[in-house]
Parts: sequence; C-alpha cells; structure tokens
Amino acid sequence: MRAAIAYLRCSTTKQARKNLSLPAQHDAIQKRVVQEAKPTTLIKLFQDAGISGKSADERPGLQAMLAWIEVHPGEVKRLYVYDYKRLARNQEDAYLIRKRMKRAGIEIVALTQPTTGDPIADVLLNSVYDATAEMERQMLRKVVRRGRLQALKGGFWPFNLAPLGYERRGDPNDAGVVRFKLAIDEAQAPVARRIFDMYLAGDGAKRIAAALTAERVLSRRWRATHISKIIRNPVYYGAASMKDEVLNEAAFPAIVDKETWDRAQQVRLARRRKPREIQGLNNGEHGLLTQVLICGVCHGRMRVNRGGSAKSGWHYYYACSNRMDNRESCRGITTRVDHLDGLITDRIESEVLTGDALSAIVRDTLASTDSTAQLDIDRERQELEARLEVLDKKREKLVRAVADEVFTLAEARSQMESIRTECGAVGERLMALPVAVAVQRPEDVDIDAFREGLQRRWHAREMAERRRAVAAMIDKIELSPGEALVHYSWKPESASYTHHAPPGPP
Repeated sequence: MRAAIAYLRCSTTKQARKNLSLPAQHDAIQKRVVQEAKPTTLIKLFQDAGISGKSADERPGLQAMLAWIEVHPGEVKRLYVYDYKRLARNQEDAYLIRKRMKRAGIEIVALTQPTTGDPIADVLLNSVYDATAEMERQMLRKVVRRGRLQALKGGFWPFNLAPLGYERRGDPNDAGVVRFKLAIDEAQAPVARRIFDMYLAGDGAKRIAAALTAERVLSRRWRATHISKIIRNPVYYGAASMKDEVLNEAAFPAIVDKETWDRAQQVRLARRRKPREIQGLNNGEHGLLTQVLICGVCHGRMRVNRGGSAKSGWHYYYACSNRMDNRESCRGITTRVDHLDGLITDRIESEVLTGDALSAIVRDTLASTDSTAQLDIDRERQELEARLEVLDKKREKLVRAVADEVFTLAEARSQMESIRTECGAVGERLMALPVAVAVQRPEDVDIDAFREGLQRRWHAREMAERRRAVAAMIDKIELSPGEALVHYSWKPESASYTHHAPPGPP
C-alpha cells in the first residue's frame, strides 16, 4: 500500500466560506487515489483556505506540510494537488517546493496538468506550468487593480472591510451584481473624530492607542499602527484614493472636514524624523553603543531615535535602521537606550574588565588576525604565481607565432616588451612577499595598561571617550528579541594600551 498526502488551497475568503473550492479539490483527489493502479491511501491532508499563492511563507498549511515531511522522512511517496497553481503562484517558490519534494523522494501529481513521463522533458514542462501560473497571477492583479480604480472613481467601495467609522451598504443591480458604497456608522464615527481631535491636540499615535485601549473603546486592543493608518487615510474627509493617489475628492460621506485632515497631515509630517535629525541624535550624548549595535533580525545598523515631546519629556531608544527607512524590510527591534546601555556596561564591568577575560580577548584576537593575515599572503602568492604562468604561455605563443611567420619580429617586439615588463613587476611583488607574517604574542601586550585605559574611558564624562572604550574591545553586538550577543575584538592603540620602555639618553 502506497501512502500519500494532499494539499488544497483556494484564493478567496468567499470560496472558503461557501465551500466552493476546497471540497471540490478534495473530492477530485479522492477519486484519483481510488483509480490508481497501485493501491494508494491518503494519510494526511493539508489546506490553506482563502489565502493567495503569491508567497509560500504566508501559507500556514503549506508550511505545516513541509515541516511534516521533514519530521516523517520516507513515509509518503506522493503529493496530490488539483493543479500546480495550488502549490505556488510564483516560479521561485515552485522551484524550491519541487526541490524539497525531490529531496524527500516524493512525486508531485497534479490532476489537471499531466506530465510526459520523461524526467528530462518534465523539467521543461513544469517550468512552463510555473511560468504560466505566475503570469496569470500578474495579469489577474492588473485586472483587479483596474477594477478597483474604476470603482473608487465612481464612488464605490471595492474592498471587503470598511474603514473605522463606516459600513458597507449595497443593493443588487439589474444583473444581480452588488456594488457597495460607504455609509457613516453612527456608533463608530465619533471614535474616528476623537482620534483626529486627540492627534491635533498633541497626542501621538502610541498615546492615543493606549488611551483607547484603557477605556476599552469598541472593546478592542488599539495599536499605534491603527491610529497612524486612520490619520493618513483620505477617506475620512470623503476622498477615494489608492497608493496615496487621490482619485475622487467627493466619493464618500466625510467624518472630518478637509481642513482638519490637512492639519493632521501637517502635524504628522512635522513629527517625522529627518535624516539630519537622526544623524544628530546618533552623534549626540545618547546611545553609547550606537557604533557597534546591529539588528539580530536583518543585520542592519541600530540607530538612536527619540519619542515623547518637549512637554512630557523625551525618551531615547535604539531602533532598526532598515525598519526606520522601510517598514516592510524588517519587523524591527526597539529598546530603550538607558536600559540597554546600563545592562551591557554593568555586565562588561563585572565580567570583562576584571579577571582573565581581557587576556582571553587579546589572545583570541591576535590568533584570528595572524591566521587571516597569513591566508591573505598565501592567496596573493598563488595569484601572482598563476599570473606568471599565464605570461610565460603568452610569451611561448608569441615566439611560435614569429617562428611560423604569423608575426614579423618587428610586430612581436612591442608585445614581447609589454610581457617582459609585466613579468618583472609581478616577480618583484612576489619576492617582496614575506614568507610568514610577524606574529605578535599576547605576552607582548600590557593587559594592565589596556585595562586601565579602558576603565578610565569607561567612566569618562565625554560620550566620545566612552564610545572609544567600547570600540576598543567590542566588534559588534547583535540585538535579538530577548537577548544581546556581544562579539569582542581587541583593537590595539599604542598610546594607551601597549607598554613602552622609557627612552634612554640620546
């Protein structure tokens, strides 16, 4: 008996609610399993209801199937799908899924898309299937976008959910098609007006969200992102828009007037951090670790930002620079500057600036540096020797060409001179390379002087001096949710850290 699994997917929530797609796929797969020449049983079913095939990462059913296959290697030999579009709607995901199935020894069977039976020909055929699926998705997206643009321009609401303060209302036309318009929801509209009033009164998105959550307004938990989206949305003064482009200034009933919405945008833009302001914050008196701190999620730099106001008081925090530049690039990590700086410095003072920790840092750094330098020298020597071999072959070919009367001696003389000059330069560089790097020994470093210099700068009043102390012993700090991983690396500075014998008489 051959074991198999199946994967089902439908793209729209409407199909998922009405059971139009998933049951039909399941029934078709069951019929195919029964008709197989070799007895086959379906032991596991995975599905994603109402989820697009655009991205494999956003489908929990597909991810559960891939994880199950990893945990149960060799248990199944076939994966049934209604068509390859159920698995993926872009070529990259399709390739990766097929690769994982092949590695697990699982054959993919699509009911509506047969294969040739020739593995070589099927590679081409599958690429056509995958490219067609992606093209269909791109074309469908254009059609949907065009339809939404036309609906918004005409004063209709083509989305499933209405914004806060509105509700969808629609009646079927003569053809039985329902087109929705927005109407004011009298229960929610006062909340939207209050949000604009609080924002214009000086409260930020976080403070507004906290206040609404504490009061249990509409019995929901509010977030700053919810407030920001409401403030930015032109629908609240009655405009229809898409991708920040206003399509119809009077498409819907207004909850706030245009003047109020415009003033809210002025406040929002004024609060936005300018690049020069961010640079000033990072060069100022806040953020001891700003030069070495990186995001453990996307490995971008962490920068100092600030929140609050001059009235209530400023608070400074580290934020992922990639997320600050583009919210979609990283889910982001933020932490208070004073909390993280205090935690890291206390731990370093108690565990690193005492005992043998500094000696270990110096020893490990020197070993790594010496090894890397030696590898660089060996690599350069190999490249130079290989270049000499190439030049020798060029010279031999030129000599043969002259002997075969392909070139005259006068014609070959300039090329030979160029080869001779380059050979001389390469040979000189090869002879100048040291056989081995000069190894600096850990005992040559005065650890006590190194420690004294660090401690002096560690407790200095100037932030620049304290940052130099951090840079002298820390290569980077990876900040991840719940932990900070410190990478130490000694950076010698002869003026402060290396012991010198006093000079003798002239």
